[in-house]
Amino acid sequence: MISISERAQASVDVDVDAQPRNETAYDMVIDLSAYCQPSDGFGVSATLCNDALRAARSFLHEADESVRRACLTKDRARRGYSPICTENFASLIGEQGPNDLVKKYRIGPEPNHANGQIQSISSLHQPNQWPTEESWDQDKAHIFKSTIERYFETICKVADCILRVICEGIIAENKNTDIAESVRVLSGSSNTAQNDTIHGNESKNHTSILTLLGYQPGSRHKKGHKSYMRPLISAHTDVGVLTVLRFDGGKCAALERAANNAASCGNIISSENIEWIDVNLPKVLDDDDDPIFVVNVGDCLSELSGGTLRSTLHRVMPRPLPHPVECEKGNEGAAAAAAPRTCLALFVGLEPTASVKVPHSGEVLSYEEWRRQRIARATAVMKR
Repeated sequence: MISISERAQASVDVDVDAQPRNETAYDMVIDLSAYCQPSDGFGVSATLCNDALRAARSFLHEADESVRRACLTKDRARRGYSPICTENFASLIGEQGPNDLVKKYRIGPEPNHANGQIQSISSLHQPNQWPTEESWDQDKAHIFKSTIERYFETICKVADCILRVICEGIIAENKNTDIAESVRVLSGSSNTAQNDTIHGNESKNHTSILTLLGYQPGSRHKKGHKSYMRPLISAHTDVGVLTVLRFDGGKCAALERAANNAASCGNIISSENIEWIDVNLPKVLDDDDDPIFVVNVGDCLSELSGGTLRSTLHRVMPRPLPHPVECEKGNEGAAAAAAPRTCLALFVGLEPTASVKVPHSGEVLSYEEWRRQRIARATAVMKR
């Protein structure tokens, strides 16, 4: 898990203790200044980040529940609105856990339309379900859609740059030719045609999903108690390649990561005695300050890099509510602790037909098939 500013001038929370540690990859990730500048067309401005967070907050926290439920779909794990306590991220690592106490809303690449027919090469290519003008204020619905679409398009390009830098570092330093070959498909450095594999300017075939998450102050699982509050989202790793996360200053919930490399490729080594570390970011004093992102290594990157970079085991925990008196006094910290948290999480996915070569075994399969097998492994563990 790496926390970076847009110009990569601040590294806050870096977990690259997996063996063998790749110092060059680490250095390249931290110094992204040549890759993620808005003027070069590959960065994301503070204004757009703040606008996207405001739009997400308006939809997740301020709009009536009927507005969100107008965005329900049959496949809410991939598109549209997913109400609180309806999903379970613990299942991603094959564990039993409480359902997620968070509201979610997802958009992604839409299927192609040809001759009036919808053509999709992946289950992750689906129409997006936006709030309607009938269910919400016309201006708010328009601002929400246009802002989130613009953020999605921009953050996809930034994620592509981040991933390319990471992969180039691994390839440059890794003497294992199998790993270098496996990672090359992610970097798009093997040939020009591969440059569109993930988020090329012209390609719309990637499978990345932008998820908006909303945590409410005071959300608790019933079986928790004062000395131990159960996670709002249980410990898990992310299935895809990378996750690029941006969140606001609401402190009713806190992101935590495992400190002891407790997971690799989605499998917990030991669910006991895990040390958890808060992912704390520098305080942003001004809306014009560079936005800061948290980057999680996903299972696909972990596996294709042969464990050079480990999947980030992480969870979201509730934080105690401040005393009402402190809020009435205008205590800034108390106000933040009582505020909802809003997050923008881009889960980076490859083009579904991209060839993935697994190191060591040499198995070659499509990204879509790799993803299907990864989820099936977790499902099989839960059935034991």
